[in-house]
Amino acid sequence: MMLNEIQSMKTDGELKSNLLTQLNTKLGRSAGNIRVSVLNGIVTLSGYTPSDKDRWAAADIVMHLQGVLAFVDCVITNPLAAQRAEAQPPRMTALRTST
Repeated sequence: MMLNEIQSMKTDGELKSNLLTQLNTKLGRSAGNIRVSVLNGIVTLSGYTPSDKDRWAAADIVMHLQGVLAFVDCVITNPLAAQRAEAQPPRMTALRTST
């Protein structure tokens, strides 16, 4: 490895942060269903997207991100789960206080 390659290497935290920012920017709501983990430059995506188009877009973002050494794609396409999530209003949980 050359000195400039070592200096330009990103930490796992930096890679994850950059990846999350790009996923949120390019995929919008679909990005919220994708989990990201990074260990020693190896990126793993898991979760689901509502379409193959979003799944491929997420993979494309990872493959073009500088500093990624390998990529594990565990994302599935699940349009029904996305429809159910949109159809249901957000749930609220009330916390009880002891009296």
